Amino acid sequence: MQVVTQPGIYTAEVSSCGITSEVSIEVQLSTDELVLEQPDTTPVCEGDSILITATPGYESYEWSGGNNGEENYYFESGVIQATAVSQYGCELISNPLEIDFNPLPPSPSFEFDLVCEGELQTVEVNAPFSLTYVDSDGNEIQSDPIFEIPNFTSDTVIYAFLYSEFCTGPIDSVLIGPKPFPDVPIIATDAPVCTGTALNLVVLNSDGASDYIWITPTGSQPTGSDINYQVADMDSEGLYQCYANLSDCLSDTTSIEVELFETRQVQLPPDTGLCMRPNFTIRADTTYMEYLWQDGSSDSLFQPEESGTFTLVATDYNGCQSFDEMTLELVDCSLIIPNVFTPNGDGQNDNWQIFLEQPLYYELVIYNRWGRKVFETIDSGLFGMERIIKAVKTVLMGCTSTSLKPGILKGSIWKKPVT
Repeated sequence: MQVVTQPGIYTAEVSSCGITSEVSIEVQLSTDELVLEQPDTTPVCEGDSILITATPGYESYEWSGGNNGEENYYFESGVIQATAVSQYGCELISNPLEIDFNPLPPSPSFEFDLVCEGELQTVEVNAPFSLTYVDSDGNEIQSDPIFEIPNFTSDTVIYAFLYSEFCTGPIDSVLIGPKPFPDVPIIATDAPVCTGTALNLVVLNSDGASDYIWITPTGSQPTGSDINYQVADMDSEGLYQCYANLSDCLSDTTSIEVELFETRQVQLPPDTGLCMRPNFTIRADTTYMEYLWQDGSSDSLFQPEESGTFTLVATDYNGCQSFDEMTLELVDCSLIIPNVFTPNGDGQNDNWQIFLEQPLYYELVIYNRWGRKVFETIDSGLFGMERIIKAVKTVLMGCTSTSLKPGILKGSIWKKPVT
């Protein structure tokens, strides 16, 4: 057997039974070829198909992807190649053919911020494609990417699609509706209340979704559907306003007039110290309906028996309560003044001494029988007064507290003769 690789006439000698003969054969080169073509070169979009054909007339075909036959449809971009077998058994390999699909625009993405009923609603589509808004029947409305709905009052469906030079994307839609306004608040209070207490502000028809903003006569803006607002003074009396906010949609404002009772502040005397005396009384500065002292007593007057801090809660005729307290120090200011002493140096009663406890103020003045002052001091100690006492006729002595007028004690001092 002889393998030939070139075209030409090939001769072979054949011998048999002593006879030799020549046999010739002409080998020709096959010019068959397998060509893949795309008959329609119009751009095709994703989701569609492209027809590819091969040179016809061969015994069999095998395409990339496992297809057979003289033509095939392809649905994805890529490189296609095929093989074929001729009638002489020759295997032919086709040219590689690249096919490409144009991208299909996506569904439009609608961008918007919902507005309140009756306001201007805008919808916008941002994409690197052309845009068309259509109605529910597919009729074109506009190609501007900003779509406006004036006086937006009800649910609305918006339709649109994107397209490129060769491909059109799917129609998509969005359903939008305006934000509703909250109901006008129906408000109430527990007025009149006393200054220094809390005023209860209530929205009777609160819906649980809205925010409620109050405006007080002083300009503050507390929020809530049931709040206790501190009214410090009469500046908080007057018109209270309230409105509802539901997702930035504001209701009309409603108002209510509020009256207050001015709380009269009870006042006790200032903290002080006093000389102890019977039936000393603490009283408030004015008249009230009810009194409550620290020991539970309810009289308008209180008589302390010892030093301490005393408190009073007073209720006026409007039911307003106020509180005050005072600290009181009661001091024993009693005096023991001897009227006889013997300054003779025997060690007994040689000095004149005044006995008193915790004086808040003390002064001693001694006059002779003719009324001339012969001695004075603020010292309550011992006095050896041999020189002074010879002319003594009358003693004037004062003791006072921070809140009482001086108490004057008068008497005579006699020098007992020495026997």
